[in-house]
Amino acid sequence: MLTRKQSDRLHQRYVGTEHLLLALLELREGLAYSAMQRMQVDFPALQQTLDAKAQVGTVREILPSIPYTPMVKKVLKLGSIEATALDHNYLGTEHVLLGMLRGRCGIAGAVLKQHNIVLGSTREAVREVLKPQRPENTAPANSGV
Repeated sequence: MLTRKQSDRLHQRYVGTEHLLLALLELREGLAYSAMQRMQVDFPALQQTLDAKAQVGTVREILPSIPYTPMVKKVLKLGSIEATALDHNYLGTEHVLLGMLRGRCGIAGAVLKQHNIVLGSTREAVREVLKPQRPENTAPANSGV
């Protein structure tokens, strides 16, 4: 829904990788956003670069349906592979972000690279966000204390 909103905002007849990434930023929640926070991503700068790279189209009417670009389909396929690698049976925001980075796909891939957001460190940040959190002041079970 948010990708469609971004496509409409930019007057486009398609959903591209830039719309996916703009939607992830607009959502401001989810594991992808949390991983990027952990990596101290400069969200306003990322948004500004994306807006500058995404071309505004000429379509003024809202179309009933719009297609995904081949790059978006590739991102979703790569995201599915990332989900499987993490033993997940769903496609979440974190997998979509990792798919963008893995395939270095489209405008989103170029913008992420420009902001030094790379696959390895993002994958690690996702794993860290996924780790169960222990309450503070609690020692691990086998700490010997």
